[in-house]
Amino acid sequence: MPNVVTYRKNIFNPLKQKKMNRIEFGKIYQVETAEDSTLNVQAAQTWITDYAGKREAEAEIVLSIFDENTGDEMFTSLTTSQIRTLIKQLQTLNAKIEEYNQFYK
Repeated sequence: MPNVVTYRKNIFNPLKQKKMNRIEFGKIYQVETAEDSTLNVQAAQTWITDYAGKREAEAEIVLSIFDENTGDEMFTSLTTSQIRTLIKQLQTLNAKIEEYNQFYK
């Protein structure tokens, strides 16, 4: 799986008194699959308003798969801890598949 790159721009966060990276929300990174489907990866921002009217922002990573043959699309969003787990699992699986493929060459 290719590296997913987010273009970032430094901004100042007055609450933490340090620089924070800006995420380009809505920018879609596409990966073509072997089955003529497209895997889309993007950062999304959700605004949550509580009963007192206080708004909070939450950022997540959205994955979607688009099937060009049928026009179907499926979405899911993952938190940063879920993405971290997914990346570890994919790296482990990828290493095993590479080893398997090398064995049968």
